[in-house]
Amino acid sequence: MKRKLILCLPGNEFDGQIMIQRIQFINWLFANDWDVVLSQKGGSNVSFVRELCLGIKEEDAMTPSQQIPFYGKFDYDYILWTDSDISFTIQDFEKLVKDDKDIVAGAYKKNNKYFTSGHKTDENLNFIAHMEEDLKGEDPFEVLCFGFGFVLIKKGVFEKIPRPWFLTSTYDYKGQTKIVGEDVYFCLKAQDSGFKTWLDPKVRLAHVKKSSLQ
Repeated sequence: MKRKLILCLPGNEFDGQIMIQRIQFINWLFANDWDVVLSQKGGSNVSFVRELCLGIKEEDAMTPSQQIPFYGKFDYDYILWTDSDISFTIQDFEKLVKDDKDIVAGAYKKNNKYFTSGHKTDENLNFIAHMEEDLKGEDPFEVLCFGFGFVLIKKGVFEKIPRPWFLTSTYDYKGQTKIVGEDVYFCLKAQDSGFKTWLDPKVRLAHVKKSSLQ
């Protein structure tokens, strides 16, 4: 039986080599018994763009109501998010599928020191990005939140989280009001809806506009 994937590509501009990777990836999916729905949207408001990538109409994008991706028009097994400045391999995708988590992300660097794809908290509940020494394990581990550069989400997650799914806003975290970006907002809201957010330390991605893997 074919598996069904919605491929979300938020962003206005794509590096030429990354665009070639995306085409090769889609060709591989079709050749390996995957059905694919491609959803690409761009704009200056990243929260708005991510909602649009899930098929939400513009007039509904900021309406805090319970809805499902594409209003249920497309059946799917997974949603894969990959930003326009992230380089990944087919093996990276296969590893996230094999992890068999509801929500799992790959690791990529914000700069040469910190990873934007995983966060923890200190004793004062400040959010702290992971460093290289935090990603030495072999297996996925739970993280507080991550950037949405390369994230695989199973069907059933968005359906159980009340909208908006993405928002740059404040969020109450353990009694403290935090100002968060849309990706952190999603992670915290997913956890409040009963899901865990995982990071796979073996899936290492190149963040083209920020930092290479070296």
